[in-house]
Amino acid sequence: MSASPASARPRVRMDPRIKRRRIEVIRSEGRRRLRHFGAAFGVVALAACAVGATRSPLMDVDYVDVRGAEQTPREELVRATGLDRRPQLIDVRPAEVVRRALALPWVADAEAVKQWPRSVRLVVTERSAIAVVRSEAGEWAALDREGRVLAVVPDRPPGSIAVTNVPLPGTPGTSLGPAALAPLAVADALPAEARERVGEVVALEGGELELRLLPAGVVRLGSAEQLEAKMQALATMVSKVDLRRLAVLDLRVPSAPVLTRR
Repeated sequence: MSASPASARPRVRMDPRIKRRRIEVIRSEGRRRLRHFGAAFGVVALAACAVGATRSPLMDVDYVDVRGAEQTPREELVRATGLDRRPQLIDVRPAEVVRRALALPWVADAEAVKQWPRSVRLVVTERSAIAVVRSEAGEWAALDREGRVLAVVPDRPPGSIAVTNVPLPGTPGTSLGPAALAPLAVADALPAEARERVGEVVALEGGELELRLLPAGVVRLGSAEQLEAKMQALATMVSKVDLRRLAVLDLRVPSAPVLTRR
């Protein structure tokens, strides 16, 4: 039997130099792929370590640095903002912390700043109580100039100025609304010379306002217009005029005050 043409074909030997070159190319390509894989693996591992570190108990909020709070207890601020639960610092959203702080009665403004690796600084600006109003239960609610109820106490604070004939107060954090703004503006604008003499700011029908003095006497202010001029006239009268046995001091025209004695 004769051999087939394919089996009879002579084998061609590869030049050893070409063979070595091909082996070097293959090995070089393998080493390059290995380096790329190692670099990619290193990046992934580093990222995983970074994420793991931020989720570590070592990155919990360990301390809250509260500044500016005098009327609001630190514990109340920390609890209201949710920072008492020691969240991961990376999860703390300053805007949300501020929103929760502003819901507290005394807080007028707030700023929250992350301080890596484990704390949050919370700076608050508090409201000022300028007057009180009696509640339906006979307690006294402290108010700021916007009519916000700051606190409710059983007894009237010494030296406080009451506003009357205004809406009844609710719980701390609520507001009396626009009807209380005019008498509160008067209470806020009272000059230092007269503040100790004023017991009440009374809201009358038609938007009229008057002051009830201690131990006796009434100051008629009319509307809240020209309030600055009326307060200047009041300061002048208190400091320069003998107001003993005062019945009525009419300041509705601040440039021409009228005084009536008992």
